[in-house]
Amino acid sequence: MKNKSELDGYLGPNVHIKGDLLSENTLRFDGVLEGTLVAKDELIMGTEGKVRGQVVGRKLSLAGHVEGDVYAAGSLELLNGASVTGQVCGASVHVREGAVVDGRCLMGKWAETAMGPVRQKYNL
Repeated sequence: MKNKSELDGYLGPNVHIKGDLLSENTLRFDGVLEGTLVAKDELIMGTEGKVRGQVVGRKLSLAGHVEGDVYAAGSLELLNGASVTGQVCGASVHVREGAVVDGRCLMGKWAETAMGPVRQKYNL
């Protein structure tokens, strides 16, 4: 995981967004979003991060809370304290001790099938 000096963008806990957010590069997200969060590179969501909507990206490392589906074209890591209420889908999924998934987890050929429309929509 990158430290703050290596990040391309940072949105802190005082940031509240209603709408969609697209990051072309590495983003650290500790805010609140109601909408879709798309990270074309890497997304690091801290413990204060909250998303009500989809989270989509290449490499996702989540420690916050998501109410919606999570799609990772590459790796997805759910860290201690992370919670997802919705479908989790990735080529590689790691659920650490203390993380919670309330929904389906899709990997392998099932993930590829579910990711097809998402990859196309967001050009991942």
